[in-house]
Amino acid sequence: MLASDRLPTDSTTILAVAASLAAPLVSAPWVVGIATSIALLWLSRTNSHRILLLGVALLVYQSVRVNERLHGAAQLYHRSRFALSSPKRCVLKGTVVRSPVVFARDTTKTPAALGQARVDLDAPQLDCEGELLSIEGWIRIYGAPERWNRGDRVAVVADLATRSFLRNPGSGDARTRLALDHIVASGQAVDAERLSVGHRIGTVVDRARYFVRQRIIATYPGATAPFARALVLGETDLQDEETTAFRRSGLAHLLAVSGTHLVIAVIALGRGLQAILVRLPSLAGRMDVGRISALFCLLGSWLYADFAGGSGSAWRAAAMLSVAMLTRCMGRRPNTLRCFSLSLLGANLIEPLAIYDASFALSLTATAGLAFSARIQVSRLWRPVIATTAAMLACAPVLLYLAPELPLVSVAANLLAAPIGELAALPLCLLHTVSWCFPAVESGLALLASGALWVVRAIAHGASETGAALPLPPPTASQLAVLALTALFLHGGRRRCRKPVLIVAALVIVLAEWCAIRQGSLRGSLRITVLDVGQGDAILIDLPDGKLMLLDAGPGEALGGNGGRVVRAALRRRRRSRIDILALSHPHPDHYGGMEAVSTVFPIAAYWSPQLVRPDRHGHALQRWLDSLRRGGTQWLGPRQLCGRSHVFGGAAVDVLAPCPDIAAHAKVNDNSLIIRIRFGSHAVLLMGDAEAEQEQRLLATQRELRSDFLKVGHHGSRTSTNPALLAAIKPQLAAISCGVRNRFGHPHRQTLRTLSQIDIWRTDEHGATIWQSDGQTITSGPAR
Repeated sequence: MLASDRLPTDSTTILAVAASLAAPLVSAPWVVGIATSIALLWLSRTNSHRILLLGVALLVYQSVRVNERLHGAAQLYHRSRFALSSPKRCVLKGTVVRSPVVFARDTTKTPAALGQARVDLDAPQLDCEGELLSIEGWIRIYGAPERWNRGDRVAVVADLATRSFLRNPGSGDARTRLALDHIVASGQAVDAERLSVGHRIGTVVDRARYFVRQRIIATYPGATAPFARALVLGETDLQDEETTAFRRSGLAHLLAVSGTHLVIAVIALGRGLQAILVRLPSLAGRMDVGRISALFCLLGSWLYADFAGGSGSAWRAAAMLSVAMLTRCMGRRPNTLRCFSLSLLGANLIEPLAIYDASFALSLTATAGLAFSARIQVSRLWRPVIATTAAMLACAPVLLYLAPELPLVSVAANLLAAPIGELAALPLCLLHTVSWCFPAVESGLALLASGALWVVRAIAHGASETGAALPLPPPTASQLAVLALTALFLHGGRRRCRKPVLIVAALVIVLAEWCAIRQGSLRGSLRITVLDVGQGDAILIDLPDGKLMLLDAGPGEALGGNGGRVVRAALRRRRRSRIDILALSHPHPDHYGGMEAVSTVFPIAAYWSPQLVRPDRHGHALQRWLDSLRRGGTQWLGPRQLCGRSHVFGGAAVDVLAPCPDIAAHAKVNDNSLIIRIRFGSHAVLLMGDAEAEQEQRLLATQRELRSDFLKVGHHGSRTSTNPALLAAIKPQLAAISCGVRNRFGHPHRQTLRTLSQIDIWRTDEHGATIWQSDGQTITSGPAR
């Protein structure tokens, strides 16, 4: 049972929540606005109206700031795209502004053989192939020396391009990421040189990070060094199977620099310092040594948060700890809720978009869950279970935006692994960082810490191998609002009303889920979504009878692409559980690369392809996947089965126009693309695959009716596609071009853009995903939001 019946809400907490709501209010104004109004009515019963009005004023003020930040980020990105319109080799001189982050290190090599890092530079002037460019924002360089530090002046020769954002329905506002990290361009270093050494506190911290990194590599067994680096330095450099095991077991937070880690490290420092000061009679007799140690903890919390990588959770914990230590310095007893609220308020006043930092959001929700669990009266035996369960449940909505499932074994895994990770592995790793003067002690601590880390790893793998996970879609804005209001009502409501509140909340959440399912599988309308997968194609086709067709799936990981991830995320958000038709326009990896990743999660009922056997010259990856698809019972249809008749789905006629009646043996792969026209009511769409001039001529010669309202331009807008004669036959109102920001082909070509100049054009590299929708009579279209 809960410890209290009806409590007023602390005024600091009200202001902190008001400041945090600004970013969600801008993203989902109607939902957040209604939920905030309900919350204000509820809080007005037990709280001062002046505080509530101040909270509303703060919310409005923060919302204005959020809009300004997002608008400024959009303008910054457009200016950088205009300046750096295509990938170029540039010479830049600038200042290192963030700590180097080391990735993909081979710990079996000697430390001297290593040195690949990612650094962010402030370099306002670039010399790109003889052209002087001015760039606002920062530039991310890969392959830089890891010995660089913040404040260093450096010169770099790099292949640069504008930063690429994949903007798809429900994937979040890309402007938020830019506003948070200020990165407008990135590239691979070809040559690099340090011009001068920095003289900042950050410089000293980065030197310490480099030194500790080298000692970890030198003294830890090779397999455990990445775990120690993650725990101490916040550098996530694990193998994919390790990352998956920790995520699926719910133990990923143990290998991240969380707020708990920071509190353990800094409080241990404070207690140790206080124990020393107490033994100095001349000092302890004249003043409260606890205040002195609290002052050192206040400073140490910020230094440690910076040293450990500066994640959002570390900064939030440092702020909360600083408030507590400052209160202690003033001779008062810290109040946990007020310290938490003040740190949250301060973080949002400094950065109004802080809530959209994943580590910050997870730290915030976990702390809120722990605070709520403290009000539940249970025996000491059950206290760890209740606290762990409350923290995991509070984090669940955020985790579902980051992963497709919730681990069901996370509570048990945390009860086993958390004490070992936080009370053994972490202290041992931290002691190792300061024991370098004593080699024998350092080596012994490294072995002990490795043992503790291996135990945590074994628990993570054991929990992951159970496969006990609940696949769930990310919550909608309305569901998040209901959860927040429910927490508020449970906190301040009467005890007898709590069960009805939970029942009503559950019913509303189920209703919101039903609405999301209905919206995800439209009936009575045809919806075409050209997803933003970079340089490639992936098109979702929602048919009027509720069935789903996926045409291509973008580039896969082998090409450094994210097609499979993007498609899976889009289907999860639309609450789709299967794909009725998976169609491949032609066997090129920027079209089929993501299909295997999609088919491992979503069953495929039918597979359409212009070529049932893939040419050998493209390799064997696709062929192996196709063989597994056939063994799984998927129906295969080629041109001979698809051409010559309409495939009707809820009144929408899907016609395969080419290659018909079969592939042209002499033609290129692109010119054997699957071309699909879909008619619904008085409107039609035409999807051209990668068709080029030869196939376009055959299409004009064999098809009498090509007129369509929506055209997916062939071959990413290449100069070899979309000739004027074809465009005259189609007469589209809207054309979509799927291409990547950093593509090396120069797509779309100027010649094609001139041909399309009289038509509305939506490009994925500029506007993100495009949605075209019709009920058979009316049309709505534009970039996805």
